[in-house]
Amino acid sequence: MKKKTFLLFDVLKGLNGLLFGIATILLSMRFVLRVLGASITPFVSWVYETSQTLLYPFRGIFEPVAFQDPSGSVLELSTLFAILIYGIVYYAIEAALNYFQKISHDTTS
Repeated sequence: MKKKTFLLFDVLKGLNGLLFGIATILLSMRFVLRVLGASITPFVSWVYETSQTLLYPFRGIFEPVAFQDPSGSVLELSTLFAILIYGIVYYAIEAALNYFQKISHDTTS
């Protein structure tokens, strides 16, 4: 029983890390593309559309700051805030999983 419990926690930790990693990569790419004023290509559109769902809870918290240049560069502080909050959530879930794994280990020993 002990082996299955540890396997479950390892799988949950791996899933947590995978989801956080994907979210962070998408949001970071969106941030960089917006700051650099990337031209709309199929890839850029895909990044914007895919990351839109991750940004939904944070829309409207901060107004985007448009730079005075012809490239259309925009500083999206909401994206940076989303990365920060998702990071905090990731570490909170990781801490909870570690805590429950330790309790599970102590009760099965």
